[in-house]
Amino acid sequence: MKILVTGGAGFIGSNFVYYMLNVHPDYEIVCTGRSSTHIKALADELDFRTDFDVRTEGRDGVSWLLIDLGCVIVHIFARDAREFYKLERLLPEEGRIDITALTSPAVSQI
Repeated sequence: MKILVTGGAGFIGSNFVYYMLNVHPDYEIVCTGRSSTHIKALADELDFRTDFDVRTEGRDGVSWLLIDLGCVIVHIFARDAREFYKLERLLPEEGRIDITALTSPAVSQI
């Protein structure tokens, strides 16, 4: 999921929250895209750069795109939709993962 955070090919999401769960899926990632075009581009980039069987839901509305990678679920929201649905409140706080190291400017340069 480093592609979403570090900006492979210039596609950088924002306001990331990663959760490790004790059930399937193993991880959930929530981030915000800047526009509907950006949200689609993030999803396309994930599909292109991963070896997973990618399943996507929500391409029609593009305010909330769900990408199912099997063991990882990625939610890419438009800012308004993320504020409205507040998905993070449904995910366990104890499973939240600190990704500060991945979002530092030094990592983006690699």
